[in-house]
Amino acid sequence: MSETEQKVVEAKATALAGLGDVSLKKAETKDSSAPVIDKDAHVGENPLPKALAEVKAKPQLKKVNPEDVSDKSSPSIDASAKIGENPMKAVLAEVPAGQTIIAAKQVKKDLVAGVELKHTETAHDASAPVIDKDVKIKEAPQKAVFADLKKDEPAKLKHVDSVEKKDRSEPAIDPSVKIGENPMKAVLAEVPAGQTIIAAKKVKKDLVAGVTLKHTETEHDASAPVIEKDVKIGKNPLPGVLASLPKEGETKLKAAENVHDASAPVIDPETKIGKAPQAELFASIKKEDA
Repeated sequence: MSETEQKVVEAKATALAGLGDVSLKKAETKDSSAPVIDKDAHVGENPLPKALAEVKAKPQLKKVNPEDVSDKSSPSIDASAKIGENPMKAVLAEVPAGQTIIAAKQVKKDLVAGVELKHTETAHDASAPVIDKDVKIKEAPQKAVFADLKKDEPAKLKHVDSVEKKDRSEPAIDPSVKIGENPMKAVLAEVPAGQTIIAAKKVKKDLVAGVTLKHTETEHDASAPVIEKDVKIGKNPLPGVLASLPKEGETKLKAAENVHDASAPVIDPETKIGKAPQAELFASIKKEDA
């Protein structure tokens, strides 16, 4: 331990030893937590209980004579005053959307007031389909068809002769009709992207139809590396290197010699470690508590 560290330890011990000699002074308390009330102040009775009692009791209402009643709720309008027509109708009539606003207000007024609907009388009902009296409705053939389908016996199909067969799937083209060349090719040739479109269609057509590939003949194969004739390839030294390495278990390691062990801390021989003062301090604290 160095001299500085020893001084620090001694200072701590002195400080801890002096804690037991501290005497505390008696504190004088002045309590100001209570509210300051003037001596002349008088606290009156709370009027709330009386008010609640009056609310709970049924009040006695005075009867009012109709002659003494003066109703001033309606506006005071002079008898000579004349109310003219609202000019808003004329203003709305001149505005382009005025008629729509007037009609909307009228519809709203009718909806609120209620509209009296007239009683309807059915003069002519045309909802039912018109069927002639002479028309006779036959029985639907679905029942017989479904019955044939449910039979276990397979249906007997008639053989159709190629002579009797009349195929109309192909379009009927008059022999005198001549189909000209599609003008789209000339149009695409003039368009900047026309050649690209024509090439794409050609590729698509070839992919669908299938492309016949030509047989290839190898005239010159340049895939193999080019090695000069004078070049001589020597023997790979790797097998010799691997053979020279010691095999597993044959390696002999030298024993380690402990020349200088510096793992332990360096302590000066003159350093003296004193007794820790904590034990005495704690003992004195326990005595005072007891």
